Amino acid sequence: MDARTGNVISLADRRDQREQPDPHFTKKDEFGRPMFVFLLEYQMDGQWYGIDLWAHSFEEADKAARSMRDGIVCVGKKMAEVPW
Repeated sequence: MDARTGNVISLADRRDQREQPDPHFTKKDEFGRPMFVFLLEYQMDGQWYGIDLWAHSFEEADKAARSMRDGIVCVGKKMAEVPW
């Protein structure tokens, strides 16, 4: 029970809220489907690095990571970002 209001608290609702990403790690694609940021990690010269990747699901992010192993290239330095 919430001591401030006297209302019953749904622990399931609270758990579900905690398991959602912060708002800046979610967005909608052009069709209104939710997308999330996934972290891809790799090791180089004994150090660990990470890359953020937007995807609809863990499966999609994992598929992207696997395809990167075969053909990812560096195309240049990122200079700016336009929010959408």
